[in-house]
Amino acid sequence: MKIRSVLTMGAAAAITVALGTAPAASAATPASPGDFNGDGRRDVALGSPLGTVGGVAGGFVTVVYGGAAGPDTTRSQVISQAGPGVPGDVTADSRFGASLASADFDRDGYADLAIGAPFEDVDGSVNAGSVTVVYGSAGGLSSRAARFVLAPSLRVHKARFGESLAAAEFASGGAPDLAVAAPGGEAIWVYDDVATAGTSGTRVPLNDVENHVSEIRLIAADFTGDGRPDLVTSRLNNLDGIDIGRVDLYSGSASGLSLLVPNAAPGGRQAAAGDINGDGRADLVTRMFESEDPEVNGGTVAVNLATGTGFRRQLLVTQDTSGVPGTGEQGDGFGAGLAVGDLNGDGKGDVAIGAPGEDIGTVADAGAFTVLYGTASGVTTAGAQQIGQNTADVPGNAETRDAFGYELSVANVTGDAKADLTVSAYGENGTEGAVWLFPGRAGGLTGAGSTAFNPVTLGISGRTAHLGDVMLP
Repeated sequence: MKIRSVLTMGAAAAITVALGTAPAASAATPASPGDFNGDGRRDVALGSPLGTVGGVAGGFVTVVYGGAAGPDTTRSQVISQAGPGVPGDVTADSRFGASLASADFDRDGYADLAIGAPFEDVDGSVNAGSVTVVYGSAGGLSSRAARFVLAPSLRVHKARFGESLAAAEFASGGAPDLAVAAPGGEAIWVYDDVATAGTSGTRVPLNDVENHVSEIRLIAADFTGDGRPDLVTSRLNNLDGIDIGRVDLYSGSASGLSLLVPNAAPGGRQAAAGDINGDGRADLVTRMFESEDPEVNGGTVAVNLATGTGFRRQLLVTQDTSGVPGTGEQGDGFGAGLAVGDLNGDGKGDVAIGAPGEDIGTVADAGAFTVLYGTASGVTTAGAQQIGQNTADVPGNAETRDAFGYELSVANVTGDAKADLTVSAYGENGTEGAVWLFPGRAGGLTGAGSTAFNPVTLGISGRTAHLGDVMLP
């Protein structure tokens, strides 16, 4: 039995805090996002929202700690609502692990992990949703945790609080804030005291919600170039059964977030940000949903360069675009996974695009990903690469419905001067899934040096992990 105390903070949020001693304020250098044990190495966090805990499909998160050459599978950890200190209970279909975000919220030198469970029922409210923050320590993620839910007066059925998360210091508070999407409640909630769970949260209404918000992604980055993080909402609005994508840009300021540019770019189910042209502003890459049939040509990706006051479209990319490997075919899912980062160490962000439905030869839906490299004028298709499990030196083999390229994440995992690419295959070995790490290289990514791990190596086989279904950005 877990012992916990319950605090109700004003009218805006109810917060459950696991009993334990919070660390005293320290002068430690804040840890980078994803460095949960403060050793200077990025750790890998993977959500399994359909995974089983004690036979119940409530969801869990697997953390693989960083080693000298990247993820060390001998040091892994599973976090669920059945774990010590984690508030709440495991319930079917709550989808714990459906979203992830990280920052050193308490500035103690160890990054913390925010975990969304958007379909959790809360006090009778169906799919109201919750968010759990698990705090880092020298030994990794600890048993100290806090649970955020909407207060009863604001709780609605199917609010899906926690469907997407983003962590950054949007306002002047001296520590990172946590932005939480609640699309069914037509809002984003921003919490500015995640360190002690002592905040009621600020409601930021979603813009133009006349149509049903069917999906949403939050992306935090400095899009305006003023040195303060901003927030993008990339979402699908459903109009008469047709999904229409849109992006709204909210600017950060000393007083918090405010809508800067409505409908700033095409948007939808996936989006990622990074400085592609090296001008100091984060650019935005989105998977487009602008037509009744979103899979025309297998999927379309829009590269939108930041201008300081919004975005300008630099390029629309499909697999039929000149220089892009492969051929666009319905069902490829080109753009289903997106990530941006400097993979070749030239100071420009590169764009990785997953196509989990790509056929490899005669192998249906084996999946692949494509890398387009950044230049001073934006992304280029010159030197574009497509990599799958049949590429030389990549562990494994392309198999039907592997869905390789389902999710992508760019971060410096190996500790050198270049970012690395983490790639998942949601359907590898049925419901097991698997994850690959491709080290960044000056000449561009290759299969050389890539490594893979799966539920067997992590001790979570047979639990419907679909490893890599969700990855920490």
